[in-house]
Amino acid sequence: MYLNSYLLFLAAAAGINIAKADFMVYTELPIPTSAIPSFANSVDAAAWTTSVALNARVAFRSFTAALGEPYQSSSSSAASEIAAFVSTASNYSIPATVTESGTATFYGVPTWYSALPSGARAFKEQQVEDQFSIVRQVIAARQTTSSSSGGASIPTAAPFLDKKFGALAAAAAAVFLTTNGAWQKPAVIFSPGAGKNAITYSTLSSELASQGYTVLALDHPGEAPYLQLPNGAPGVYGIDVAATWNYISMAAVYNMRIFDTLAIIRKLLPSYVESIGAPFNTTHYFAIGRSLGGAAAAGALAVEPSILGGVNLDGLFIDLPDVKKPFLMLAGAQHTPALDVSWSPFSANQSGWYHWLNVTGTSHQDFSDLGDWVDLQGLRNKTITPSLGLIWAPRMDFIVKTLVESFLSFVLGGQEFLDAPNENLPEVGYINGSACIP
Repeated sequence: MYLNSYLLFLAAAAGINIAKADFMVYTELPIPTSAIPSFANSVDAAAWTTSVALNARVAFRSFTAALGEPYQSSSSSAASEIAAFVSTASNYSIPATVTESGTATFYGVPTWYSALPSGARAFKEQQVEDQFSIVRQVIAARQTTSSSSGGASIPTAAPFLDKKFGALAAAAAAVFLTTNGAWQKPAVIFSPGAGKNAITYSTLSSELASQGYTVLALDHPGEAPYLQLPNGAPGVYGIDVAATWNYISMAAVYNMRIFDTLAIIRKLLPSYVESIGAPFNTTHYFAIGRSLGGAAAAGALAVEPSILGGVNLDGLFIDLPDVKKPFLMLAGAQHTPALDVSWSPFSANQSGWYHWLNVTGTSHQDFSDLGDWVDLQGLRNKTITPSLGLIWAPRMDFIVKTLVESFLSFVLGGQEFLDAPNENLPEVGYINGSACIP
């Protein structure tokens, strides 16, 4: 099962960008059975295979991108030959999976394969050869690390990928490994809105934790009107709830948020994890925030190499850095090019992958748990609900978690990002974004 899934993973990485008539033919397994380490836990075996697949997919994408125009020209030529063959070769019993959208995968040579134009065959065979070569180099470039179950060593390709394909690919190679060898996704640093406690974002934080991410939802003592400490000590009072926030105060808090995030990543979390032996990833992170916390997520992403990508949930940007890494901008109705003074210039500054999506029927507090407190208690239209839109809170929870989880998976080399328009998310509209891959 792991090997078949792996081949599908590679096929997706190799797919030609056309709507129809694409396939991959594999006559052998890229990972010989003898090369798979012996693990005491079958989950670790699956994770080992997934890690190799992730590394190889990132490397293959970088490899083909580095080939530039000659590769793209050969790809387009092969696609045209395959499409023409499929449309005319009615007597070869070509299965529907080849003629429909997507990349069909065959484990063995189909009967019609030899009748393909020679140029198309040569290109597809070269794709497979390049894939297999990269896979074997990934396995050979392993680092000796003990697995969490005490089984065999876990291969990673960071040195190989860093040398051949750059820092981002090297980062992707290690996203499942912690410093003590346990398998874990990157940690998520969540920064709340200005003057808010992290507990007001428990819906999203707990959802991400349930998907295997270590979530650090940051509180900032002295900023929120009151912060209850978890150890039973007296709480900490902060900025009065009725205080007026201006640009000066927001900029000061913005800078403090970035410093707090960097302190967590560079010192506090690694030392804490080492002291208690927790299986948390302390080498790779995502930065997510709502409102001012979303702006801080961008600021931290721009200066911290270990953060792989970031998300701004409905936050005015304080600074306009080019973060140079994948960034998702998810906003309410007020963040449009006509109404917002920061989102358009921020997006214009980006050189990496980014998407700006708006959710209709929403207002600022819909990106927190406030809507749940109202709707799940039946208090809609029965209480004062500032900055809540018309959208039903549980539906908003689903939209946010779906898009955020899709983005994180996308950055890690998994499925393509769940873009808009999407029939399952009719409330989500596309404003603008980049065309590049992370």
